[in-house]
Amino acid sequence: NIGGLPDDEISKIIGSSFRDLKAKSPDIVNIIPSHLVITKNIEVPSINPKEIKDIIGLQAGRHTPHSREDIIVDYINIGASKHNYTKILLVIVGRNVIKRQFDTLSKAGLTVQKVSFAPEGLAWAASRILKLETGVSPVSIIHIDGNFTDFTIVFKSKLIFVRSIPIGAQHLIAEKERYE
Repeated sequence: NIGGLPDDEISKIIGSSFRDLKAKSPDIVNIIPSHLVITKNIEVPSINPKEIKDIIGLQAGRHTPHSREDIIVDYINIGASKHNYTKILLVIVGRNVIKRQFDTLSKAGLTVQKVSFAPEGLAWAASRILKLETGVSPVSIIHIDGNFTDFTIVFKSKLIFVRSIPIGAQHLIAEKERYE
């Protein structure tokens, strides 16, 4: 548990762990948990991938209290809806969150090769493990960790909805009646 530790201490723990593992040149994937991200389901008036990217670039600032320069925006294309509209799961994260994670890993002697959104990976893995790829109905996945609970909806291996609430296993164990 590294919660509440200073970043330099976290870097030392991570670096020490990798030295103990004797990892020669590990591929580092930085996983962004959903509680650090803002997600919005929106529709954009295009089916052209370049236009969609441009529209999202212009609209992203409307979906967060942060300035456009302070956020990193990505999206998951959920699919076409109405005539010439595309459903999008907009994913917005603070630039400072990513910078902090990169800096912490860099101080540990590691270089990030890829960044991934945790619920998207969970949706992909659950679909493969549970063989949901060919399902005709969406599936809801509830993931409870120590501090947070994610409610996700997956359809044909694609994350189409996610919400995170700040109630996790520790809350349900310590004060069950209050949080139930």
